[in-house]
Amino acid sequence: MSTPALVGACRSRSSDNVRSELKLGKEAPVWVPDTASINCQECRKNFTFLVRRHHCRSCGRLLCSQCSSFTAPLHYLNWTVSRVCQSCKILLDSPGHPPQRSRSLSSIASQEENLSKLVREMQVESFRKRSCEAPTTSCLISSLPREILSKIFNFLGHSDKKVCRHVCQYWSQVVETSDFFHTTIVHIKDVNPDKARELIDRYKSSHFENLRFSRTCMLMVPSVWGDMSERLRALELEDCEITEKEVTSILQILVNLRTLSLVNCRDVFISGTFLSSTADRLQVRKNLSALKQLTLNENKYLSDILLIRITDCTPVLQYLRLSGCNIMNDAGIYLKHYPTSQEIQASPSVLTWRILVQVVGNLCRSLRGLDVSKNTGVDLELLSEVPGLNLHELILSGCGSVTQQGLLRILRCSPQLNKLNLNMCRRTFSGLPEANTALFKEIKAKKLFLSVLSVSNFHTVAHVQGLTHLEMNGLDSPGSEIVSAFQSLNTKSLVTLKARFLSAPCQDLANVLKGKDFSSLCKLDLSSGAENCVTDFLLQAICVSMRNLTCLNLSNNSKISDIGTIGISSENMSPNSLQEIKELMNRNNRIPLGSKFENEMKASTLRREMMVESLLEQGLPEAGLFLLTKLVELNLSYTAVSSLTLKIGISAPDLRSCNLESCTVIEDAGLYDFAIRHTHLEKLMLGATPVTNTGLISCLSCLPRLVCLDVTSCKQLSSAGLRALSQVAPQIERLSISNCANISLEAARSAELSLPNLSSIQYHGLQSEHGRFPQYLSPPPPRAPTPPPPPLSN
Repeated sequence: MSTPALVGACRSRSSDNVRSELKLGKEAPVWVPDTASINCQECRKNFTFLVRRHHCRSCGRLLCSQCSSFTAPLHYLNWTVSRVCQSCKILLDSPGHPPQRSRSLSSIASQEENLSKLVREMQVESFRKRSCEAPTTSCLISSLPREILSKIFNFLGHSDKKVCRHVCQYWSQVVETSDFFHTTIVHIKDVNPDKARELIDRYKSSHFENLRFSRTCMLMVPSVWGDMSERLRALELEDCEITEKEVTSILQILVNLRTLSLVNCRDVFISGTFLSSTADRLQVRKNLSALKQLTLNENKYLSDILLIRITDCTPVLQYLRLSGCNIMNDAGIYLKHYPTSQEIQASPSVLTWRILVQVVGNLCRSLRGLDVSKNTGVDLELLSEVPGLNLHELILSGCGSVTQQGLLRILRCSPQLNKLNLNMCRRTFSGLPEANTALFKEIKAKKLFLSVLSVSNFHTVAHVQGLTHLEMNGLDSPGSEIVSAFQSLNTKSLVTLKARFLSAPCQDLANVLKGKDFSSLCKLDLSSGAENCVTDFLLQAICVSMRNLTCLNLSNNSKISDIGTIGISSENMSPNSLQEIKELMNRNNRIPLGSKFENEMKASTLRREMMVESLLEQGLPEAGLFLLTKLVELNLSYTAVSSLTLKIGISAPDLRSCNLESCTVIEDAGLYDFAIRHTHLEKLMLGATPVTNTGLISCLSCLPRLVCLDVTSCKQLSSAGLRALSQVAPQIERLSISNCANISLEAARSAELSLPNLSSIQYHGLQSEHGRFPQYLSPPPPRAPTPPPPPLSN
């Protein structure tokens, strides 16, 4: 065919594409070859070295850059905004064209109308299902005696008990007799004094026994605290603005405290007068005579005298926590405060290790746990000299002064030590490999923390028998040592394993895991592993050998994909070959003539469709995450999983938390299928995913118990979808919509007012509907220049 004939044929074919308005943007056009024309098919401008050739992604015509400078979202490219010509732009934006998922402001009204119809249909369907499923006879379980039903409720999780409270009045009364109010902590944070008083008034007549205040300006009202004097068992104050007089007054009112926490309460200790009155100490000692746990973390102004005053009021204390209190053990400090010619007295300005050891000696009959983490003045050799010391829990995280000899002495004088935290205690394992082996032989703890350490001869950790909790995050040991440790370790009793930043040979580690007994393992954290460590092959080994997992964290492992989550073997990967994909595209008249990005997108979509069809023909998979039916928490953020995993790869009926942040190939259909099968979800993280308004609303309609939603940086979400949120999911308590480009600040504030149960919302980085940041985020206008002074008169 000659060149003019070829040009005419291409022109006729492209004009047919333009006239077919119903298929415009829905199907991939046939591109005019670059050699078919020497000039633009719109303006007839000749192509040169500077005037480059371009194609309209809608009709396929050959155009110059000026004639193809328009953009529009196209259906066959998953609504990706693509280059189009002016004619196609006019047709795609015309009212008669089928509605498209556009993010432009002109389509907001149609989006809101469609979402309103969708929400209404979901509400009608939900009402119909409730009507059909309404019980015709009385529930048999409600006929059980209250004491038996209360014992049954004690086996439920905290969130399940909250739901049971609202079933009926009888169940609400039964929940009151269970341990619900005993284990629940009411957390009040970031409120002013008036709001804090309002919240305390709300809970003072309830049965809750534990209160926690964070970043709150406390208001001392004796009548409010008096109503809770006998019921309150735990009081925790973190970063609160409260004086020593107010704390003293509260402690004089509360008579049955078992737990007291004063974390970073600067104003309580800075003056040094806390409990300085003898009368106050006598009353507080009477009320704190049964106190079991005392936490004084992050109090830099805590001194020897203050610690002695407080601990004298707690004669049966079992757990003392002094993390980050700047404990000193320097010779110069003792020389300054305790001259050699005087008897050693308590310092009124600093907290010293010798006085702390003296306090531990006074409490040694009852003391079972000590936390001195993040302190540099820790001397375990001096602590081991306390007669009768028998600790069950010792937290030494971040204590750089801990030596191996001092730790050995503590282990020998506390044979019942059950929990030992040595995170970042590098001097402890800085000796020879034989010394490390001797240290592991002395450790009898069931819970062992060895994060951010460099341990030579690490495989000798297998000498620690009966481990139930092992944490080895950021362990700087050879991969062969880690594999050897797992091979020798008795894992039958292991319940929790945390190995973030793991670096070990994947093949060797997987082979070892397959041969070990992990029947008791419930929690596994392998997030942020090395590049070729946590892969699909290792994940398949985990799913086979650890079927009782309830919590699994695989975040930030880019090698985790659908191959591992579904358990696809190499024999089943033939449909993914590029040649078969091209043949199938040719059979379906899909000619890949677009850009490289567009071709990859179409091939990826087709690959997933083929894989779904292949797996569904073979039946549901019996490998991968499908084997972990007891999962409660799952974190797949920053992995390469797609909607295929959500559709057929996960089958955990009691799943409560799922994190899919930055999973960029998640689609609405997969998310909806996942939500239908996991209706108990309470926490869903979808940050930086391509979820749309319709997909999110459809998903939330299936999750009646969802209380925490994170859609940070979701570019496809708009204000229309957020406005529909209050109708579909009014039970949401925590919401994060920060950096969503198409959600306005006004819509975020409207959602804050329309969600009745909302307690926390984050909407940083949102712009107002007028396209500018709110006034309180904008920089102040520049001041007018100061006028010059008037001229001096003669």
